[in-house]
Amino acid sequence: MSHFMKTICFLLGVGMLLTGCVAVHRQVGKQDAGIMPTVVFHATPAASILSCLQETASLRSREFNKYFHEIESGLNNGRDEDTLRFICLSLHTKASYRQFKE
Repeated sequence: MSHFMKTICFLLGVGMLLTGCVAVHRQVGKQDAGIMPTVVFHATPAASILSCLQETASLRSREFNKYFHEIESGLNNGRDEDTLRFICLSLHTKASYRQFKE
């Protein structure tokens, strides 16, 4: 095989390798500037309780007791949010032993 043929084969091989790395007719999806993506977030029960503890950290004792009794009376509704809020308040630093035990 002559030097000329080797050079042509080499250049063809390199050309094929390079074109294989680039998409020739690559489709690029365009997004409308006015459409914002929707982010769906579902908090875990542990994250909800920790968030609640952080939100209620600055409550005074009187406010805490009032809030605890409101949540306690709403527990019969059976909503998960009420149960998690009740657990949060039971674990709160201002919760009495009776409240913690409940």
